[in-house]
Amino acid sequence: MQKITVLSGQSLFDIAIQYTGDVANSFAIALLNQISMTDNLSTQNLVLIPDSLIKATREIKYLNNDKKSTITTDKD
Repeated sequence: MQKITVLSGQSLFDIAIQYTGDVANSFAIALLNQISMTDNLSTQNLVLIPDSLIKATREIKYLNNDKKSTITTDKD
């Protein structure tokens, strides 16, 4: 399971695209986190993403504003 820290202005759609490469995964992410697809996410909140959905890349830059995000692994 991966813990993602929400950045300012991010939505579930943004997170799904950024970390999994597929907006359709936003449904699985919402279900896992027991939130609605349309919920406003608060900055610095944590969102869980199943390992099976995560792309291999550990750091991704937004193309439009060069923000960096990191993934923290919950593995022992």
